Amino acid sequence: MRNNLLLGCLAAILIIAVAACKKTSEDPILEPITIVSPDSTIVYVSKGKTQKIELKFTTDRPINYAQALYEIDTTGNVNYSYTYPDTLFFERLDSAGVTPNNKFDYVGGYTVPDSLDNGDKVRFKTTFKADKLIYNKEFLIRVKN
Repeated sequence: MRNNLLLGCLAAILIIAVAACKKTSEDPILEPITIVSPDSTIVYVSKGKTQKIELKFTTDRPINYAQALYEIDTTGNVNYSYTYPDTLFFERLDSAGVTPNNKFDYVGGYTVPDSLDNGDKVRFKTTFKADKLIYNKEFLIRVKN
């Protein structure tokens, strides 16, 4: 009987310990860069319209910076080497006075220029650096009439 009582106490302690260690966060585990909006890596947008862009950055170490660069592609050449000369945003997160953080969210938008033709593309490359690691993800907007 004493062994059963001891075994029951150990089981109760184990159950309480496991329940106490349960993660309480409702946040889903994210990949390093999550594109929330647009909801796919290729989206069709009309000239003059604004596409909402929402990005979530997360890692296991403090983020140094996060950025999104873009390039308007009117060449149609599959062998073209993209340089992403324009900046949608750049956020330095390791400056003096900034609390180190391993998460960063960006919400903004991009308005497709009226000068683009049907089928032209706007290519985006989003990047962040955390310690010595650099993460990239790309998506694009195809112009439609």
